[in-house]
This record gives sequence, C-alpha cells and structure tokens, in this order.
Amino acid sequence: MSEKIKGMLSLQITDIEELEKSYMPFLENGGIFIPTENFYNIGDTILVNLNLLDDIESVPILGVIVWITPKSCHEHSPGVGVSFNKDNLKLKNKIETHLVDSSNNHPSYTI
Repeated sequence: MSEKIKGMLSLQITDIEELEKSYMPFLENGGIFIPTENFYNIGDTILVNLNLLDDIESVPILGVIVWITPKSCHEHSPGVGVSFNKDNLKLKNKIETHLVDSSNNHPSYTI
C-alpha cells in the first residue's frame, strides 16, 4: 500500500540555533518544523528534502504533517511540523547529537 504524497518541501538548516528552534523532540521519532505558507492538513504525507548543517547532500524524508501554524498566527511564523517515521531514526540520532551541548534557550517554532 503506498501513501499519496500531498507535496514536497525543502529546508536548509545552517546553524545549531535554527536546528534547535526547528527540531520537534517531543514526537516519538522526532520531527522538524518547516516554514511555509503552503496549505496542508494534519495527516498529509509529504516529502521533505532536508539539508542539515554542513551536509553536502540533502536527506529525503517521507513524513506526516502533525503540526500547523497558520498564516493568521501572529506569534510564530507560518509552517508545518513533519514527524519522522521509524526509518528516520539515524537522522533523529544525528540531530540529537548536534543538540547535546545546545543551550535550549531559543524559543521553539512549535511549543
């Protein structure tokens, strides 16, 4: 059974502070917030091309929309939170290794 992909987004994170604000550690397999004004629904499957810090190539992630910050929200940038699946555990571990020494003083794009 294949999932219908509802869209594709790209995200390039170039520094630890941005990674800290974008990463969603409260999700079982981790996740990432992606700024966008595109419309998606909770549960939509999308493809994300993530370029992380100094990586030369982007990592393709097939994920599910689990968070939406609409354009009408004045406190945060519009965008979506995409959950990683169990196939992305290597990426989750890599992100968490980068964040191990992080100060966690930066406001998150989600909660």
